[in-house]
Amino acid sequence: MSNDDKASGGGGLGDLLGLLGGANPLAGVTKSVTQFQRGVNDMLESIERFNETMDQLNKVAQRINTVLDAVEAPIRQMAATPQRIEEFLVVIGDLTKRLQPLNQLAETAGGLLGFRRPAPPAPAPRRAAPRTSTGKKPTTKPAAKRTPRSGG
Repeated sequence: MSNDDKASGGGGLGDLLGLLGGANPLAGVTKSVTQFQRGVNDMLESIERFNETMDQLNKVAQRINTVLDAVEAPIRQMAATPQRIEEFLVVIGDLTKRLQPLNQLAETAGGLLGFRRPAPPAPAPRRAAPRTSTGKKPTTKPAAKRTPRSGG
């Protein structure tokens, strides 16, 4: 053994294995450790890619939620509109009932002061269908179809 081997402390095992010939019994273990290290490195890279993918998916989900919030709000308002219209009509009907005595008072006061409510316009007269000389209404018959005559 050289002084370098003694100083490094690693030359003895290699020399011993070299004496055994070309077949190194630890070569398989060395290959297994190297393969295990590669497997662990590949797994760590895969986990990093998975984390990046999940971050991207979270960003996409946030964008989709933002769009859905923007679309759903007007739809919910439109869904509530029929109820609001119904409430509005109920309030108008109630208001009409409450103002009816005031309307009667106004008509009475107007009559006392000489004001008259304008009469509603008369309906337009209906025009009667024209009659023939026999006194019956004319009937319209569909025109007879003419077929071309073949000369022969």
